[in-house]
Amino acid sequence: SLYLSVVDPLIDDSTRELSTYLIELSVWDGYFVDKKPSSISYAAIVVAMDILSIPKTSFLTYKMDTSLDMTKLCVERLRRVYDLASPQVENALVLSGSSVSPTSSCDECS
Repeated sequence: SLYLSVVDPLIDDSTRELSTYLIELSVWDGYFVDKKPSSISYAAIVVAMDILSIPKTSFLTYKMDTSLDMTKLCVERLRRVYDLASPQVENALVLSGSSVSPTSSCDECS
């Protein structure tokens, strides 16, 4: 995501990786089709920081979000999508005996 590359200096590796995964999940959800990519990316970072228990205060002070209502909806939806996908990813990794990151492409998983 272009947005992630812009905010790259503001977030750590684990937040970046989880945000990327959340953005990939959003591609599979028709809800996000008409949403602005920047709203989805911003929401992905906020959700990732929440999941990882990273205080968002330093990131939010940059006030990069121009569509607060839309981003709030994206945050709520991404969190639900992540909560639904998490057990499936963990189960697949356990069954395969793999320690591959959930953001790895399918080609890398095989």
